[in-house]
Amino acid sequence: MVESRTKEVAPSHLKLPLGRKTYDFLLNTAKVAGVLSLVYGVGFGIFQYYEAKKEKRIQESLSLFRQFNSMPFTGYRNDIDIALIDNRKEIAGAASDEKKFAATIADVVRKSKLEAELAFVFNFFDTVVYCAAKNICDPDVTYDLFYAGAQELYIPFYQYIQAQRNSFNDFGLGVETLVKLKQSSGRPQPNAAAK
Repeated sequence: MVESRTKEVAPSHLKLPLGRKTYDFLLNTAKVAGVLSLVYGVGFGIFQYYEAKKEKRIQESLSLFRQFNSMPFTGYRNDIDIALIDNRKEIAGAASDEKKFAATIADVVRKSKLEAELAFVFNFFDTVVYCAAKNICDPDVTYDLFYAGAQELYIPFYQYIQAQRNSFNDFGLGVETLVKLKQSSGRPQPNAAAK
């Protein structure tokens, strides 16, 4: 006896009516979705890359700021502050005349033996500006972190910086650049409300 094998066919009401047009539509939709996924992935990858670069620049800025707020720079800044505080009467008395003020500051630097400390601190600020200018550090974060320190040096030592430039062309340029860029940027300066 021969058994007949018949093909079992699903009843017609259970068949999905997938025609050629529906199949082509779904295939094209899948292609578009794939292309959109690729474009989104590339865009997101580029975004992530630039965010990682920005984060690295911010970390470099913070690293410089940590270095500025640790030895030996805190010692240099402390020596400078002590010399200014100890000589505040002479400095205040000379403040009305620019030439007298320049001579008084030069005398304070010489008397307090601050030449080396000032050179180290000013060179550090040159490094800070170089780091920001070359986008090794984040410029906005760098300016925000170092502006106050640069201004603290620039105001009392402006004439000293100018006098040193007769011997050293770029002496104090980093401090001056930070102060002038911050002033020209139009952003509010620290303690502007107090003035």
